[in-house]
Amino acid sequence: MYLNDVNVLNTRSTPFQWTGGFTPSPTSGSTPSPTGGSTPSLTGGFAPNPTSTDYISIIICCGNSGARYFNDVAVLNTQTWSWTQPNITGTAPMARSDHSSVMVNGQMIMFFGYNEPSAMYLNDVNVLNTRSTPFQWTGGFTPSPTSGSTPS
Repeated sequence: MYLNDVNVLNTRSTPFQWTGGFTPSPTSGSTPSPTGGSTPSLTGGFAPNPTSTDYISIIICCGNSGARYFNDVAVLNTQTWSWTQPNITGTAPMARSDHSSVMVNGQMIMFFGYNEPSAMYLNDVNVLNTRSTPFQWTGGFTPSPTSGSTPS
């Protein structure tokens, strides 16, 4: 079963408590499709002050719903609990799931993944610049194949 709900772990309560299981409403575009294998990345360090951290939005990228693989991007505002689907320029990477991603200085760096329709393990690294308006895929590069990676 693939879901598109949000669960939140409240670390301010003692003991920690899970809340959620709700589906935030879209403010533009639509709620993301139910997926598995997508990656959430907490934003922070946006221009004009790349050293600041707003930690308001979570970017969700890619994933699959079983037979269908995605290369889309959705942004969840954690203050309003609403989704947006940003306009993005540049060439989007191949649809994938089971990849890794990390935010660095307003850029989401996405590593590797798998694409079932092509039966391909992917060994590319792609960059989504979230400091530009609109967001922009700025290309990437292809290192030697690997597995079990965890960016930090």
